[in-house]
Amino acid sequence: MALSNEVEALVNQGVKLLASKKYDDAAEKFSNACELHLQETGRDDAGLLFLYGKALFENAVSKSEILGGQSEEQEEEKPQQDDEANEVGKDGTGNFSFSEDVPLAEADEDQVVAAEDEVQQEGPEDTKHDGNQQSASEEHEENENVPKEESEFDIAWDVLDSARGLFEEQLKQHSQTVPDVPPLKGARDEPKDQITKIKKNLADVYDFLGQVSLETENFAQASIDFANCLKYRKELYPAYSQLISESHYMISLALEFTKEEGANEEETLKLEEKARLQAVEHMKQAISCIKQRYSLPETTSKDENLLQDMEHRLQELERDPLKELEQQKMDILKGILGQATSNSSAEKEQDANKPVNDLTGMVRKRKANVKTSPNKRTN
Repeated sequence: MALSNEVEALVNQGVKLLASKKYDDAAEKFSNACELHLQETGRDDAGLLFLYGKALFENAVSKSEILGGQSEEQEEEKPQQDDEANEVGKDGTGNFSFSEDVPLAEADEDQVVAAEDEVQQEGPEDTKHDGNQQSASEEHEENENVPKEESEFDIAWDVLDSARGLFEEQLKQHSQTVPDVPPLKGARDEPKDQITKIKKNLADVYDFLGQVSLETENFAQASIDFANCLKYRKELYPAYSQLISESHYMISLALEFTKEEGANEEETLKLEEKARLQAVEHMKQAISCIKQRYSLPETTSKDENLLQDMEHRLQELERDPLKELEQQKMDILKGILGQATSNSSAEKEQDANKPVNDLTGMVRKRKANVKTSPNKRTN
């Protein structure tokens, strides 16, 4: 659908701001463009929503990087706050002070009566304190019922997901056939038909959705989004394309950090092992794509360091954490047994090195009985 001149002007301004990394201003321009287009046509435009969601995501990332240092400072302040909280219940010297309002069992009758009168006088204050606790709990429940404010990542997700839904609807309106030869060679190639254009937009949207999920540490969702991105990219680009190897790598990265909980511990371990093996497979395919691309004669730039880093990461992923844990246990056990054996040997050696006292003088010798051997002849 063609855009009006006013909307087109806002889009051009937003694109320039986006290129200048003025993400906040760019998001505002795209937001105004989306709103104006909706007023003019009565419907949302998928392309405008995608640009708006992209600007929101970039703006959220830039802010999170800027605020990263402040969050670390806040974490450093937490132990100090905890120390101050631990001071509650201590007297001026830092020692714990115990209340003496409750009379001791050995107290005399007058002290007991005085204590009872004091407790009765404090009754209204206790009631007031209970009322304060009740009001505080009610206020806490009200705060829980108040919906949490969405972060910029959440807003970016919603906008991008809306664009995804509109692109999916557009794709359903066209008959789909997978071409024998990929229609695009690289990211800079422009689609020549409407179906290719829609699929390219869907691949880009899913890529950004996956990045949003990574930033919010929703790794399971990120792996799904990157997998959908890979599905469309395989229909658009050759197998050695950098975009395909990139998708494999991102899926592997998301699966590596995916933590799924099963019905029990054994089921959880199985799910984690399945995700690890899938991450290994996608990492192998990413490396295979890179090697295939480097083997082409038209490939002039080759980043061997990148390939080495990815192969090193593959070796890390292939290590079975359960087997390594068992090996660590065996090493610890061997170390303990070895230490015990060495201690025992050392004690024996110490005993062997002790001076030996000559006790022969204290031993009484028996006199030998002179008897004639029965086999000895006598004259």
